[in-house]
Amino acid sequence: MGESIKDPTGSFGSAALLGRDQAACDAALKDQMLKAHRLTTCKKIYDLLRSRDQVFKTPNLFSDPAWDILLDLYLNQALNKQVAKTNDVVGRSSAHAVAMRWLLVLKKEGLITWADDPVDGRRQLVTLTDEGMQKINDVLDQF
Repeated sequence: MGESIKDPTGSFGSAALLGRDQAACDAALKDQMLKAHRLTTCKKIYDLLRSRDQVFKTPNLFSDPAWDILLDLYLNQALNKQVAKTNDVVGRSSAHAVAMRWLLVLKKEGLITWADDPVDGRRQLVTLTDEGMQKINDVLDQF
């Protein structure tokens, strides 16, 4: 008894260990800040497009349904919200038929996918693919 515990590697409490921990914390903080910046930027763009439509008061004067769908999916995924293929995606900025056509185009391009809802098999949930998420991140990183 009375013997002290020794660290055979000599790194217990060393600057090297603290430096690695600090670097990991710094990297995690930087990643969280980047995600927050992207989400805030996306929300600002989405809100700007909605307010522009309200100011001009002419439906579909500015029409970019694919971009609207991608932004909407990005925001919802960032907030861990599910989006159904039917009403949730369609009713935001385009006629149903237009939105459905664009969903097919976006899926064919590999930007989105959908799958049956495990809770309600009558509907399908739409999500961005990893490629779709990365491309939107690339756009948002330009701001």
